[in-house]
Amino acid sequence: MIGRANIVIERVPEIPALDNRFTEQESKTIVAEALFLRALTYFYLVRTFQEVPLILEAPSTDAVDFLKPKVKADSVLNRIEADLIEAEQNLPADRGRNIETRGRATKGAVNALLADVYLWRAKYVQAAAAAKKVIDNTALYTLMPSDDWFKIFSEKNSTESIFELQYDLQTAETNGLRGLSGGQLVNTTLYNLFIQEQDLIRGLNRTYVEQGSRTFWKYTGLTTDNVARAADDPNYIFYRLPDVMLMRAEALIHISDAQKKEAGELINAVRKRAQIDSLDFLNENAPNDVFVFVILKERAMELAMEGKRWFDLVRNATNENDPEILLSRVIPSRAVSDRAQVRSRLVDPRSWYLPIHRDELAKNPNLVQNPYYK
Repeated sequence: MIGRANIVIERVPEIPALDNRFTEQESKTIVAEALFLRALTYFYLVRTFQEVPLILEAPSTDAVDFLKPKVKADSVLNRIEADLIEAEQNLPADRGRNIETRGRATKGAVNALLADVYLWRAKYVQAAAAAKKVIDNTALYTLMPSDDWFKIFSEKNSTESIFELQYDLQTAETNGLRGLSGGQLVNTTLYNLFIQEQDLIRGLNRTYVEQGSRTFWKYTGLTTDNVARAADDPNYIFYRLPDVMLMRAEALIHISDAQKKEAGELINAVRKRAQIDSLDFLNENAPNDVFVFVILKERAMELAMEGKRWFDLVRNATNENDPEILLSRVIPSRAVSDRAQVRSRLVDPRSWYLPIHRDELAKNPNLVQNPYYK
């Protein structure tokens, strides 16, 4: 992805001089799309490995040096921010066709990603502002009705979708999400959240099913009455509106007590759509740790199996300087016999990032293994 994006960023600006049918603005829009995709890819890398090589040159000649050492996470994140700020200037808010508005880079997609990046870096004012740009665009982004929650996944490109990767069996574009989702057991911690909240909109036969074992249904099912998806072509959703609403809520509570009222309203709007009780205690008098507890619970239920949970826990444990935020949620989901060993490993924050594969270390002598795994 990064290599392809770098080629586009380097070569597309040359095209208008060679073809007068291709405008400068078209060039800028396509480059902006590549900047967004490169930023998205690097954000996954930096959250997974922390330090990675930063490659900004296209693989267009043999002179390009790909044997680069890792750089600090802040250097990568600074570049991600810069690329996204530039991309926003040249991307449309709406691409006309729904499949393109939800499936290609737009201003909304950029700001959803920016909110995520800023939140990861504890830049709360910036995170809240980026999220607000998305939330305020009610012409494009609205919550699906409660009864249609499952259609977000079964029918694709819903009104609350901001950016999702498109798949279509008719064009031989398939993936393994159906089998992956259906093969993953729902841990007891998540299951208990749905039971405790009596969440019928997002719980049984929606997020998960009980057919011999309790497995995820989001990307496996076609309906809420146990009809499975026939084809391997569910879309993968990167960002949708409730995700951004809860990110803004998380940012607001760290800005000032005066902002907590809105944070509570955002959380309760997500709960209202799920038809579960509002939490009236989420106001300016509620301490931050109460808000963090509730936000993490809501994100767990709303965004289960959407690739958010681990990053949510690492972000909050890091920003709050409290490893227990992660430990207290991961360890109870493990077998009792494994818990002591899991705690002994995860108590070191360096273990929250993956090791670099030995094949990569062999290919690039300038790479060094991540500290926890040396």
